[in-house]
Amino acid sequence: MEISYNELKPKLIDFRNNNRSLITNYIYQDLSEQKIVFFYNENGLLFFIHDEDYDFYKMYFMVSSLNELDTLLNQVKLNKCITLELIKKNETFSCDLKELLAKNSFKDTFVLKRMSTLARYKQLNNLNEVIQYCSLEDVELLKRIFKNKFNKYSDRLPSKEEIQTAVKSKSIIKLFNNEELMGFLWFLNKTSVSELKYLFIDEKYRGQNLSKVLVDQYLHLTNDIKKKQLWVLSDNKKAISLYKKYGYSFEDLEDIIFVRSEKGS
Repeated sequence: MEISYNELKPKLIDFRNNNRSLITNYIYQDLSEQKIVFFYNENGLLFFIHDEDYDFYKMYFMVSSLNELDTLLNQVKLNKCITLELIKKNETFSCDLKELLAKNSFKDTFVLKRMSTLARYKQLNNLNEVIQYCSLEDVELLKRIFKNKFNKYSDRLPSKEEIQTAVKSKSIIKLFNNEELMGFLWFLNKTSVSELKYLFIDEKYRGQNLSKVLVDQYLHLTNDIKKKQLWVLSDNKKAISLYKKYGYSFEDLEDIIFVRSEKGS
């Protein structure tokens, strides 16, 4: 059944409060603008968020046992691709949970690792003259790049509204050449941490150290924020090598993304 976030939220709170033992991949977030498909019984909740921009479902669960998760999954008849994320810190996940997901046609397809640094970066004098902040005129172009150049399952792609918000807050810097976008870097600043969310260089401009130009500028702009962090695919050796040069190192935190293709095939 479909449900609004205002209807779902108290159910999640009640279930968490009434169950000492929980198995869940849900971390609080505002889903008020999302379409939610909901399955539940007295021992578990299972819900799906439809990503309309990229046409797949993101799955969340909160159950008292793996048997309940299996029961709820058997009710699901969604004929689109489904993903779910499991955050792992220090210890590995239960083999039983992985076996249950595999039984229901989920494959652990991507592994993201978090990197961070506390190192201060040298101050640049000013904004590099070849770098500009993205403007609202860039929103449609950025949206096309995300749709055509990024992986919709592993890269947590933004909506048009999120891109607009980031542009307005001057959180996306870009490199332009003769009115052509060469690359961009998107970051998110909080009180005590800055997250590098996306770094993109167009294929025709790769091999020119443009990633370094953007990261240099990003670190200059966020020099007053002590901690920097990011998520990177565990097999992206080139990106990992770049970040290590800036003092980033791995934390004991991984995000495993499971994917079930359409119709469970």
